[in-house]
Amino acid sequence: MTIIAITAEPGSQGAAVAAELARRLNLSQANAAVADYLRRKLDLPQAVIDFLLDGKMPAQTDENSHALSDPDLSLCVAAAVFGEAARGNVIIAMPCAAWLMQQVAQVLSVRLYAPRARRAKNLWAETGATHSGTDALRHAENQLRHEDDMRDHALRRLFGANWDSPALYDLAIDTQVMSLPACADKIKAMTLLPQFAGSEPDRLKLANCHLMAQIRFALHGQGRSRETAPLRREAPLDDIVLGEENLIGLRQPRRNNAAFKTLKACHE
Repeated sequence: MTIIAITAEPGSQGAAVAAELARRLNLSQANAAVADYLRRKLDLPQAVIDFLLDGKMPAQTDENSHALSDPDLSLCVAAAVFGEAARGNVIIAMPCAAWLMQQVAQVLSVRLYAPRARRAKNLWAETGATHSGTDALRHAENQLRHEDDMRDHALRRLFGANWDSPALYDLAIDTQVMSLPACADKIKAMTLLPQFAGSEPDRLKLANCHLMAQIRFALHGQGRSRETAPLRREAPLDDIVLGEENLIGLRQPRRNNAAFKTLKACHE
């Protein structure tokens, strides 16, 4: 059972890499299902859903600001993401994916990044703009810098997440120096390592996280939800062990990550 969590900066070709991986490994992509869940449960504006999926900041309107300040939003996202991960053989390409999945050792967490100038050029090209003068690209880069700061602030407020932390990732790729096929090759090779093959404890851990995420969202957000559904328990209750860590995955770093251990040692 393969589960890949991809966190990609806007303009770093995250969607293209995820699509190529899904094709090569015959994996489903969870983003559409996550978007549908958020739409049904919280009736979110499409711009806010797009932000949660690809990190692009929505326009600063009252509707979007109200949705992003919803205290139930992070709980709803966690329930959606863990639900899709529990199905297995899936790619979850979202800014918060690695943060939420950090407790499950089986999940291969990947960070895609690129220098801001390259990302600005890629985003500029995606708009279909024909003018690529120095002034226009400099303006796009400044705008992207502003959006990066706003996005980082919004993610920290929603999830307590610092998506720049190396402790979250098993693999980080600069898409400016590595082509899309090479990125897919590298990630595919990582999925063949035994630690990402999955085990029964990993499956139970995912089922546990999904169940707890559903419970927390139901307790906090069911009053406003447009849809009320019974909680799904995908593992026998006797097999679910509630550990001391935060089961939603919002705070606890991956303890078996060498980068985290190095960072921890530096602060002790």
